[in-house]
Amino acid sequence: MALQLAALAGIAVVAVFSALGTKERIKTVNEQRAGVEAQIETELYREREIEDTAAYMRSQSFIESVARNFLGLVHRDEIILIMKDGEGAD
Repeated sequence: MALQLAALAGIAVVAVFSALGTKERIKTVNEQRAGVEAQIETELYREREIEDTAAYMRSQSFIESVARNFLGLVHRDEIILIMKDGEGAD
């Protein structure tokens, strides 16, 4: 009988320590999960930014901006005024 009680006590101690370990593991996994979910949100935001930028870069206004600012091109009906240094300044 004493041997059976000792065995039951041993099983109870193991069960308690196992339960405590399981709670700690669950807590750790939940913390890791929260971190991963935050990373997913960040990446989804970055994905939207990239998609918006790509859409703008395919737009007519972006193409015109590049042509005007980097290539010096203008529309056919535009008039370009070039001011010499000192002219036009009051």
